[in-house]
This record gives sequence, C-alpha cells and structure tokens, in this order.
Amino acid sequence: MRPDAVSAVIDTIEHMFDSGSVSAAAARIEPDRVDPDRPSPDRLSTVAALRERIRGMERRSLREESGLAARRIPTHPVIAPLLPGGGMRAGAVYAVGPSAALTAALLAEPSRAGLWAAVVGIPEFGVEAAVEAGVRLDRLVLVPRPGEQWVAAVGVLAEVMGVIVVRVPRGVAAGAVDRLGARLRRHGCTLLA
Repeated sequence: MRPDAVSAVIDTIEHMFDSGSVSAAAARIEPDRVDPDRPSPDRLSTVAALRERIRGMERRSLREESGLAARRIPTHPVIAPLLPGGGMRAGAVYAVGPSAALTAALLAEPSRAGLWAAVVGIPEFGVEAAVEAGVRLDRLVLVPRPGEQWVAAVGVLAEVMGVIVVRVPRGVAAGAVDRLGARLRRHGCTLLA
C-alpha cells in the first residue's frame, strides 16, 4: 500500500474514534485498494480448478475401491461360503481369533494361488501345521517379534503381500491403524487379525 494511502486509512480510523461513533468517513476507502478478504477472479478460478481436481481424485478413488472390493482373494472352499461374497476381499480386514487351524486354512489357498503371505507378531505360529494345511513356505514371510516397529513392518509388508496375519499389540494408536487400513486398501492386501 502506498504511504499516502496508509495515511488516509489512519486518518479515517482516527476520525471514527474522535467522533465517538462511526461516521461516513469510515466508508472512505480508496477505490484501487484490494480487499484481502475478497478473492480476485484469478483466485476464484484457481479455487474452482482445485475443487474439480479433488472431485476427480475422489471419483478415481471410489472407482479403484469398488474394483478392489470386487477382487477376491483365493479362499479355502470350506470357508468361502461363510464369508460375504463367497471369499475374502482384497484390501479387507478380518477378525479371525486365536484359532491356528483357521488361520492356516485361510493362508493355504492364497499361497497355493501364488500370493505372498506374512505372519506378524505371532512367534508361536506353527509352521509345520501350516504346511500340513497347505500353506506354501516359499510364499510365507514370518516376522515373529516386530516390537515397537509393528506398524512399520505391517505397512511395508502390505505393499507386497496378498495376505497378512497379525496379532495387534496393545497400545497401537488409532491414527496409525487408520493409516495402515488405507495402505491395505491401496495395495489390495487382506489383513487377518
């Protein structure tokens, strides 16, 4: 702002306080002064363009997620009828419970179909029982004790695995779990908790 314009604005403000009430002098503002609260036409077009880009990204994300929801992970034929849609969905999270036999059965079909699987945070996972259930060891990664790096380990594995079995440790922050869920969906990795 030019020095004489600043002086005019200061005079206007001083005049308002001297008279004890708002006067017509308060309305005196230079016509060429740009109001920072009022967006310029360029600014409005930029905002409109950014909004349209965001809408496009949201539509693309919805298409990808709906395509992901349609993609099924190979599931044991005995278990498939028990699941919605007849099988495990790519990018979904399932609560399995402590059953080692069920866990091994859920890992068997994906590993036979050539998908990689991982078991994280379960040091007592029975490898021999898993082999007997049909899990291919050449497609299995074991991370028995990830410790404080649990979220990071599962996040990295989600990028390359088809299925991950986890035992969620106590004290994992809700925000970290949300980010992990987004990563699972983005990469189409199914999580068995």
